[in-house]
Amino acid sequence: MTESNSPTSTDEPQRTDFWLAHWLEIGRLRWLVVILLYVIIQPPESGLGIDLCTVHRLTNAPCPGCGMTRSGANIVRGNLRRAWQYHPLGLIFTPILVVLTIVSFMPQSIRSMIASRFRRNRKVWQLITIVLLAVFIVFGLVRFALVCKNLMSFPFES
Repeated sequence: MTESNSPTSTDEPQRTDFWLAHWLEIGRLRWLVVILLYVIIQPPESGLGIDLCTVHRLTNAPCPGCGMTRSGANIVRGNLRRAWQYHPLGLIFTPILVVLTIVSFMPQSIRSMIASRFRRNRKVWQLITIVLLAVFIVFGLVRFALVCKNLMSFPFES
């Protein structure tokens, strides 16, 4: 007699695919072009003149993501020092955004080849993703606290 809760062959397999490999293969990342265009057209210092961040509007201190888009806007204009001052992780995330946007528009065969490389090293890519996310959050919280205590300015001025 078998229990009714035991897994059967008709159960859906457990998802072990790396999300980025899956999204690349099916072309789901094409919407990144909108974000990339926003980064490119945004003025590097003033943004679009609208403060979209509620945390920044309420506290006058940056959330973990504040400055990321202006960092990217400075990067595409070649002003790496100013990009660093807005958000140091922009120097990592903006090139990733550009590459993923380009790859998402490549033919299916090329996207599948790239996706299979991600799958082969899935655990490494998952670790990299977790580390980047942790650094992003820790940096953001430390920067928020320092700006709130007037120990640092936003954007950072060296």
